[in-house]
Amino acid sequence: ICWTDANRVHIPNRDFDVSSATAGAYEGKSDKLWAAAHIYYKHVHNNTYAELRQSRELYWFDHSLLSQSSSKIIHIFNFQNLYTFTHGYTFEKSLTSMYKTYASTDNIYRNHLSYEDNKLLAEEVYSKFTDPLLFS
Repeated sequence: ICWTDANRVHIPNRDFDVSSATAGAYEGKSDKLWAAAHIYYKHVHNNTYAELRQSRELYWFDHSLLSQSSSKIIHIFNFQNLYTFTHGYTFEKSLTSMYKTYASTDNIYRNHLSYEDNKLLAEEVYSKFTDPLLFS
């Protein structure tokens, strides 16, 4: 499971999310939803509250749902790890700290990793799934 930034907000009917980092880039643009997102982040959003809320939601998910699962579960945080899971394995480092290409790029991948870094991540995740000491 790949967990995103606690400050990300889903834009309905647009199939994308916006964060405080991306909303500011669209200041002054004619798209009303982006303008609203920018105003929201500038005047209403509270980072501390968003992080506390994500921690509470992850706690609920961990103890109410994952505790019932017999599946192998691996958690990867994109940016910052705000919760320590009791069910499953959690990568200590975030994706942004593990891969140098994690940024806006011209590649075709929505997760912003290069082909090479996608391959490295897949190999790392696979090694965790097949590690008998992690999932016994």
